[in-house]
Amino acid sequence: MDTPLSPALWRRLRPLLDAAQELPAEAQAQFLAGLAPEQAELRPLLERLLHRARQPHLLDTPIVAELAARAAAEHEQRVEAGPRSGDCVAGYRLIEALGSGGMGVVYRAGRVDADFAQTVALKLLRDAGPGARARFERERRILAPLRHPNIAQLIDAGHSEQGEPFLVLEFVEGQPLTDYARARALPLERRLRLLLAVAAALAYAHRHLVIHRDLKPSNVLVSGDGHVKLLDFGIAKLLADDDAPLLTRQGVGPMTPEYAAPEQFRGEPVSVATDVYQFGVLAFVLVAGRLPYAGDPREPLAWARAVSEDEPLTLNAARRRSDTAAAAPAPRRAPWRDLDAVLRKAMAKRADDRYASMDALAADLLAVLESRPVGARRAGLGYHALRFAQRHRVPVAIAAVAALGLLAFAALALQAAQDARREAQRANATISFLERLFDAADPGSNRSDKLTAATLLERGRRMLDADDAGADLLLRARLHGVIGKIHLATNDWAQAFPQLERAIADYDAGGGAAPAVLAPLLERAAWAAQRTSHSVQARAWLERLDVLLPALGAEGEDIAIDAWLTRALLLRDDRNYSAGLAQAERALALARRRHGEDSLRAAFVLGRVQNLQALLRRYDEAEASLRRARAIYAAHYGEDHIQVVTLDAQLATQLLSRGRLAQARPALEDSARRLRAIAGERSYAYANHLLELAKLDSRDGLHARALERLALAADIFAETAGAASMPQTMALWTAAGVELAAGDAAAARARLERVREQLLALVAADSRVIAELGVDIAAAELAQAHEAEAAAALDRALPALEAEPASRALALGLRLRGELAQRRGEAAASWFARALAAAESSFPADAAELSAYRRAARP
Repeated sequence: MDTPLSPALWRRLRPLLDAAQELPAEAQAQFLAGLAPEQAELRPLLERLLHRARQPHLLDTPIVAELAARAAAEHEQRVEAGPRSGDCVAGYRLIEALGSGGMGVVYRAGRVDADFAQTVALKLLRDAGPGARARFERERRILAPLRHPNIAQLIDAGHSEQGEPFLVLEFVEGQPLTDYARARALPLERRLRLLLAVAAALAYAHRHLVIHRDLKPSNVLVSGDGHVKLLDFGIAKLLADDDAPLLTRQGVGPMTPEYAAPEQFRGEPVSVATDVYQFGVLAFVLVAGRLPYAGDPREPLAWARAVSEDEPLTLNAARRRSDTAAAAPAPRRAPWRDLDAVLRKAMAKRADDRYASMDALAADLLAVLESRPVGARRAGLGYHALRFAQRHRVPVAIAAVAALGLLAFAALALQAAQDARREAQRANATISFLERLFDAADPGSNRSDKLTAATLLERGRRMLDADDAGADLLLRARLHGVIGKIHLATNDWAQAFPQLERAIADYDAGGGAAPAVLAPLLERAAWAAQRTSHSVQARAWLERLDVLLPALGAEGEDIAIDAWLTRALLLRDDRNYSAGLAQAERALALARRRHGEDSLRAAFVLGRVQNLQALLRRYDEAEASLRRARAIYAAHYGEDHIQVVTLDAQLATQLLSRGRLAQARPALEDSARRLRAIAGERSYAYANHLLELAKLDSRDGLHARALERLALAADIFAETAGAASMPQTMALWTAAGVELAAGDAAAARARLERVREQLLALVAADSRVIAELGVDIAAAELAQAHEAEAAAALDRALPALEAEPASRALALGLRLRGELAQRRGEAAASWFARALAAAESSFPADAAELSAYRRAARP
């Protein structure tokens, strides 16, 4: 047993220990033997301390090597402890272990079914606690909706016979991206085309609210025939997951230092811009054959400083310092300056300075390949003329020989002539497009179909998809934008969104557009994206719009008003009603200053303001805003205009929200009838009103009629906002509530599971709306006497709901908890009392609904 080191003993020991440590190891024994008699008692302690000092310490071992050794040992332990080759897991026979990570072991496996041979990658979670299981489930949820030719597909998922979760993924036979390029000495053009395939996969993932966060060569495999597959979404993040746990949200956690973005080292939030940065590093390594900084990634602090502070090497400088076998062979006219500009923009230190999307980055990479101007370079006429010459070398060379003395004038004239000719061509092409669009109007065409707006739009989309408009990207962008805006005018957001998305992509690929053209397109596209639940894309387009608006001055103020309203709706969708109302009120102030208190613009914004006021239960203010907006519209348009009828419908909905049921039904039915007549029986506005009528029907016991209305509303929402969009999902959720009220708890539970699947594709797993859904699931389970399932659902939901004490969902959840306690013979009074308090603060005017809470709370 070691002698305790008292202060007095240490004062005697330290001089001797310091002196002995200055000596070589072979001289230390002689030193100890020569101690004075009064120091002899210290010899055993000195020997032990000197022995310990000679042992290697963790701090003396390179941390990367130490962690690598530990990871290798853990991998061996997992493989040894887990299934072996030849074992079966849930119908798959394991062939060999491919590797392991923090969440499990990956095996090459095959189906046991002899009639269907398929090699797969099976990822098995082993010996993990609840946190790892949650991450594993998160990976399954991220992979499930991703269906893209350049992303490894999720094939199956479940639990093994031992209860261990597993994922079955497409098995990719190929080489890491950089190894593939090095082994074949691929030219620059081939390498850039491989990168474009990676960019397409990432852009697709981003549109599905997923960022990868760990791009590196080993996660991009290329098959023998050159097909690219993006792998390993194990640490991916759902972009809509704003309420994720702190470590995930701030980006602190798993990452590959060589490819990590500055914000990952700083522990800041990750976003689409993080993938853009990592893609830039991946592209740099593929082209230059080395990392873009001079530091050593094995020195963590120095590398983090280089990534956060140093400018990347130029491609030429990096190629000179790299292994030439790894770098791309340089073509005779390598576009290094353009490619440098693209990669530097992708690897900018500030996320806001990078490309706003992978589509924009891909457009610039394609421009490099095609010798067109890139958006990353703000160059003048000479630069654009050079790119033109590179695309048309022979004609330009002949012209140069023939007219060398007039070159400067010719360049200017050529540019002007080209611009004029292109605009004339686009005008003629637009006229031709419209002539062919309306060709069915010719009586001699023997066509009997009626030329409705829907018919023309569908025909226009088909013509553009067939590229009938020609290869002029700017013309295609213009036509896609026109079709998209017409769809918006008819509230057909599901069709508008892809058209506006294509328009923006074509403008980017075609060299861009003037702010006056691009800004309103971005605003309308963001609006369509919000309405179709593409919230991440909406935010990305609004960020691009923020950059353009200052250049428009006063002309951009109306665009800014609409952009603030779209932001208000995005915040509303996140249940952040206060911040949303602040954005809407900001838009209202600008609309009144720019157009006047009684303007139609102010009335339109008031309609958005009242919605958020009502959600915050500021009902008197919401009703005042509605009535003010209605008065303005009626003064301009009369009583039968769609805007007036829509506001009447919203006033009727407010009566229902405030528990004034006797007044609500006639008002709702009247406004629904007028909406159907004016907006049409398949309109979004009418479907929205059907939802409110169904709620009232259910409260009056008319469950069958309520379900009919909800089925119709869900169908219309699927047409106008998109299948599995938030409005369509809400209609299904309301239908589940009606089924539960009608006593069909099994049908309600099945429908709620479908609602849960759709919501998980739209919002974060730990968001409040999922907790609200959990309360309804608990109600359906309890109605079927599934007490354990109901208790589990409430345990998950109530902690998230208690952050906002005044809510219907919390009141119902607390009441269900009380009913569950009663069934189990436990004390229930406190649960019922809390439920009543939450109900009285959430819907104080609704006497019918409150009565059930008061009865339950009676002693």
